[in-house]
Amino acid sequence: MVLDLIACIPVYNDWESVTVLLQRLDLEAEQLGLDMSILILDDGSTEPPPAHFPQFHNLRAVESLRLRRNLGHQRAIAVGLSFIHANRKARAVLVMDADGEDKPEDVKVLYGRCEELGFTHAVFAKRTRRTEGLVFRLGYISYKAIHLALTGVNVDVGNFSVLPWSCLEQIVVVSELWNHYAAGAALSKLAIEKVNCARGKRIMGQSKMNISSLILHGLRAISIYEQVGLRLLTGSFFLSLFAFIGLLIHGDFSLVLLAIPVLNNLLVVCLLFLFHALRLRSTAEFIPARDYEFFVAKQSKLA
Repeated sequence: MVLDLIACIPVYNDWESVTVLLQRLDLEAEQLGLDMSILILDDGSTEPPPAHFPQFHNLRAVESLRLRRNLGHQRAIAVGLSFIHANRKARAVLVMDADGEDKPEDVKVLYGRCEELGFTHAVFAKRTRRTEGLVFRLGYISYKAIHLALTGVNVDVGNFSVLPWSCLEQIVVVSELWNHYAAGAALSKLAIEKVNCARGKRIMGQSKMNISSLILHGLRAISIYEQVGLRLLTGSFFLSLFAFIGLLIHGDFSLVLLAIPVLNNLLVVCLLFLFHALRLRSTAEFIPARDYEFFVAKQSKLA
């Protein structure tokens, strides 16, 4: 049987939230008349899932894929998408977080738009409003500016999306998916449509991502673009050139002699970064569709 929709949801210890989320998805499946099942990616949780989930009336199945270790939600998504591609069949796959910030009520918007486009485009939620504090929002604005400057790509989407099956087949062989789902989708040259969706409120608790985790998450997204090295190299060259000219105009040649090795080292570092990125493109990499099974410990049915 080919389902309408399979939801891929990474979870790390957040079992209370995901239980509420599944109840809300159960209602959405009924209202939309969708044949829908759930795949939970248990990302090496240290707390066991509930012994019994509530009874769901409309979800076809709720399954869990236990990962051998905590990979982080981006890599858990890569494993989940690859597992679904290899073992299930559906018209489309829903990717969402378990904490409630991706609202189940918006599934109809994403899936409906995907259906309108004939299941030819990946449809991502474009965030129109954020509920985090001022410090986080300022940091996020700064990150978006840096990301745009280094990659030429504007950041306005997250994980929340619906992938038609044709797009799923394309993205699971993209190595970049292993580090960042949305960036991997962009680099895979998927046809992408964006629809406005406001971020919801967490169902319960606080985010387990601290500032270090958020910075690493952002750096992973930036690092998979090879043009970053070229832009860094170009920027460093012109910065070095202007600095050198400025020192010459200043007339202090002792400063010029001191500046030359510093500027030279800056250019070398940027050049090495660029060469390293290009070398990785020509060597065997992690292919999610081929290698995901290494990280799967157990599959089980929860409901």
